[in-house]
Amino acid sequence: GGCDKTSILADVMEAVIGAVYVDGGWKCCYQFIVSHLSDAIEEATLGDVANMDSKNAIQTLVEKCFKPEQFEIMYEHSESGPPHLRSFQCKCFIGGELMSTASATSKKAAEKDAAAIAYDPTRVRIEALHEQEREASAVVEDIIRRVLLGDSPPPPLAQPLPLLAAEPQPTLPRVV
Repeated sequence: GGCDKTSILADVMEAVIGAVYVDGGWKCCYQFIVSHLSDAIEEATLGDVANMDSKNAIQTLVEKCFKPEQFEIMYEHSESGPPHLRSFQCKCFIGGELMSTASATSKKAAEKDAAAIAYDPTRVRIEALHEQEREASAVVEDIIRRVLLGDSPPPPLAQPLPLLAAEPQPTLPRVV
């Protein structure tokens, strides 16, 4: 039956999320979604990299998280050894930064190995960047909520913003 149909399951999940929103508000709904669906959201965001070869997996990871011109993946090749026993070396660069080096008996295998070695550190860095973005977003949302709902005044800035500090402050005309 119906318990295996994705369309029915999606409708049920939508109804549950809607009920949580109506009952508890957006904050409760957000917490529900994060606690129950964050792994599925992350997996859908990154794609099914488990079934890809290492070069496609790292390309997919970088393309989903950045603009291609920001973090281009480049492979630098060299070879050594006598013609009957060649060894190919490959360096994998992401955004101009050396991420891994690998050696193999063919150029293609060296590239795949270098991409496989670079995948995990790249994923970890991307996750750290996403965490920083989430933290910054939470701070901004908190400030907006406090200002809009009047819970408390916004926190003072540690330093004045450069553009605001450079402009003269307007003065009110005096009534005589």
